[in-house]
Amino acid sequence: MHPQIPFGHRPDIIKAEAFCSICGERFDFTNLQILEEQDGTTLLYIKCGRCQAGSLSSISFGQGRLQFLTAVTDLSQDEVLDFRNEASIDEDDVLRLHAHMEVDDNFLNQFNV
Repeated sequence: MHPQIPFGHRPDIIKAEAFCSICGERFDFTNLQILEEQDGTTLLYIKCGRCQAGSLSSISFGQGRLQFLTAVTDLSQDEVLDFRNEASIDEDDVLRLHAHMEVDDNFLNQFNV
């Protein structure tokens, strides 16, 4: 088991310089939200003040190193929390969707796009 990360749901102790992947604006870390801390991993969320793009990051400490992964998302922090425990999409789900699209000529119309 990894040691608990010492953030303690206090984003004010995280000091870094980071920029939005979409518009290049410097992140204002007063808007940083720590969504979850579990088993040595912290899930972070921040929204760009300029373009409103969300960034979801995972920080893990272990084996003497820091691992940091980030993804740009259009989800809000509440949506991230809602979806984090949902089942993953697997290959069978993709194949079923593809088969449905081949049969239904009006498939995209069902999504109001």
